[in-house]
Amino acid sequence: MYDTPKKNLFYLNLILVLLLAGFFLKAEEEEYERLQDFKRFKKDNKIIDEEREKGLAVYLEELDKEAFESRKALQEYKKQKKTERNSEDSKYYEEYLKEKKDQEQVYQEDLDEYLKDKKKYSSGKYKRPFSEEFELGILSDRPRYDYKKRALYGAKPKFKSSEGKGSSSGGASGTNSFPGSNNSRPDNNFTPPAPVDPFFDDIPPPPPPMPMDDGGGFNNDGFIPPPPPPPMFDGEF
Repeated sequence: MYDTPKKNLFYLNLILVLLLAGFFLKAEEEEYERLQDFKRFKKDNKIIDEEREKGLAVYLEELDKEAFESRKALQEYKKQKKTERNSEDSKYYEEYLKEKKDQEQVYQEDLDEYLKDKKKYSSGKYKRPFSEEFELGILSDRPRYDYKKRALYGAKPKFKSSEGKGSSSGGASGTNSFPGSNNSRPDNNFTPPAPVDPFFDDIPPPPPPMPMDDGGGFNNDGFIPPPPPPPMFDGEF
């Protein structure tokens, strides 16, 4: 009965010892595995280093081969350049240089003559006493258009007829000579002009005037002529 506490203490110590032994045993196993892994790592690195050394040898061999090819290509280039230089010294090349020199000489002579003439005519000695406008008569001759025709298309008349001094039958003053003027009544006997040529870009003529309130119309017969046809443009037919 008195031995029970001793037995329990013994068992407790035994369990503690076993636990410590298991812990140290596990740590020993982990250390062993770590060393084995490190050994394999060193072995793999050795293999990699050996392969790297082999690749370095192959790389150095390729460099030597490329250097040899470069030296060979340089020798061939120098040889070809020497051959081309000999061809440039040939008879045909000398003829080409001579022809080129003659062309440059002719060009230089023409250039000198041109500069000489330019300097000669740019001075006041050869200056023309009149302008091209005076020579062509643009400022003095008659203009190249008719003012009356311009008034037909709505332009402001440049010349107007003077008003009649005598009294007319209706007692009205004289009318403007231009049918397109805004100061006079449209003439009943006025005939529209012919249609404009389609190949010109002029303004088409205005339509005929409408009959007045007195019922006279055109020629006092009540007939209104049709308007002129519109101008034709390219591509209509």
